[in-house]
Amino acid sequence: MRPISNTYIIILVVFAVIFDTFSFVPAIAEITAVTGQIFMAILFYFAGVNILKAKPLVLYTISTIVELIPAIGTLPMFLVETIAIIAISRHRASYLG
Repeated sequence: MRPISNTYIIILVVFAVIFDTFSFVPAIAEITAVTGQIFMAILFYFAGVNILKAKPLVLYTISTIVELIPAIGTLPMFLVETIAIIAISRHRASYLG
């Protein structure tokens, strides 16, 4: 597994912030939660991260559920999820050499 490049990290974080910003708008929050998760999954795939492994999948599932809850959906879950998955993938890459 290769580590995520710094350029890709910036791209991931920028898109996470954009989706978190859209989640403040009540009319499109649920649509943003679903489409944002799909889009972020595609970005992580192109970054070389398999989100179907145990830890990333649990993080992904939890943050999707939290984004769909109206009162809690305004929390920056896309950003938290993105930073956590980047940290997990970097740790795996350094551990595996």
